[in-house]
Amino acid sequence: MITGDDEDQTELNYLQFDFYGLGPYYYYLDTLTIVSKNLELELVKILTILTYIDFSCNNLVGPIPEELGALKLLYGLNLSNNVFTGRIPSSLRKLSHLESLDLSRNELTGEIPLQLADGLIFLSVLNLSFNRLFGRIPLIKQFSTFPETSYEGNQGLCGLP
Repeated sequence: MITGDDEDQTELNYLQFDFYGLGPYYYYLDTLTIVSKNLELELVKILTILTYIDFSCNNLVGPIPEELGALKLLYGLNLSNNVFTGRIPSSLRKLSHLESLDLSRNELTGEIPLQLADGLIFLSVLNLSFNRLFGRIPLIKQFSTFPETSYEGNQGLCGLP
């Protein structure tokens, strides 16, 4: 059953549906706007149970959208080889099922958020290489176990590995 009435929508402006009566409810993000080369692309009704997103090599520009943190059942996220700028959003910590994260070859700055290292407990593949990150590499949980190649090309990073 699809519910689209205003009274059935949640506060976050999501649409809900009961998947074959099995529950729990799955959600759609109403919209996500992506801007590339001064062209604005609006993606609508994105199912939040997507398991893998690969937006690599698309010349995407600007900050990584905080809204990606709402895709809580995501297992893989590849945003490599774009022109993302700014900090790594701490909202990505909400992707607690994430097993693979590739943010390499962008223009990301700032420190690696501690919340990210603390929240991504299933992460087995990480690539933050060739950005402009600085500060200490978090030495908590699996972040201290990733190979040196996960962090290379970031002149300002220090600490293990």
